[in-house]
Amino acid sequence: MKVAELYSAIAVILAKNFNDVIDINDVLQVRKSEKWIISSDNEANVKGNDEYKKFIEKESIAVISDDFVALKSAFEVDHFVQGGGEDLGKFYKAIGFEPKLGQNGSVSNQLLFIATMLRNDLDDQKGELLRQFIMKFFLPYAKILADDIISRASSHFYKAMGYFLKDFYENLMQVFGIKEK
Repeated sequence: MKVAELYSAIAVILAKNFNDVIDINDVLQVRKSEKWIISSDNEANVKGNDEYKKFIEKESIAVISDDFVALKSAFEVDHFVQGGGEDLGKFYKAIGFEPKLGQNGSVSNQLLFIATMLRNDLDDQKGELLRQFIMKFFLPYAKILADDIISRASSHFYKAMGYFLKDFYENLMQVFGIKEK
């Protein structure tokens, strides 16, 4: 599997988990695999895998559902950045991307956009479009969101998702040569 395909798959998994609460069939499937899709020495990945293991071992879907409800408003960019959803809507319209999950400003739609771009062969122009999207829209929000989820989540599942979101954006920064501001 190519790196782009792997990160596309991770983006889709994260998008799904930030759009709706994980259902029992997904939990049963995850528990068969016993681990997250990727492991690395990155601190966020290590901590995410620790939380994910705790989720797999003993966490109930009721705890995860309650946590999703408590965290859900933060999954929209407007929760942190007023007008961010409107700006994303204009961007999506300008490039012809059709948001599929919730409002324009949902982190799920941002992740689906990234996944869609990564799934295609990126020429220089598309690669630069994705890089600009990541820098202008995704990173400022994802950094705040990941820290918010990590600090507020009461379930191991959503703590893991917060760490995996952080690991995901840190890897995107490395792949696209984006420096920390």
